[in-house]
Amino acid sequence: MRLVPLAIALVLAACAGSNAVRLVPGKAAPLAEGHVDAWRVDGGQTRLLVQVKRLSEPGALVPGATAWVVWVQGLKADHKPANVGVLRLDAEGGGLLETLTPLADFGLFVTAEASGTATAPRGEAALSTQVHAK
Repeated sequence: MRLVPLAIALVLAACAGSNAVRLVPGKAAPLAEGHVDAWRVDGGQTRLLVQVKRLSEPGALVPGATAWVVWVQGLKADHKPANVGVLRLDAEGGGLLETLTPLADFGLFVTAEASGTATAPRGEAALSTQVHAK
């Protein structure tokens, strides 16, 4: 049990230079909430720490859905969404995803998908925001 506070402290320390942005709930999940911490790292990547609360099981929102997928999409009209990972939820609907993207300015959104390996989002976003990493 002592490792959990240590792990949280390490994540928070890593986010010290980050840009925290609130996730906005969509109509499909009005009680969900969360935020994204984003910061540029060596190699031109942006490290993302996505944290959510009060998110129901994906199948409760979309029949047949088994995963909450996090997507990033560049801000230009021709940019397609890219699957950057799956949120794993605890019993209270809280979840965490740490991942990387080459983008610095982008939209980020979470959708309920039939598989964590989905190649294109379907349906409406449960949570979304715009990110401008520093």
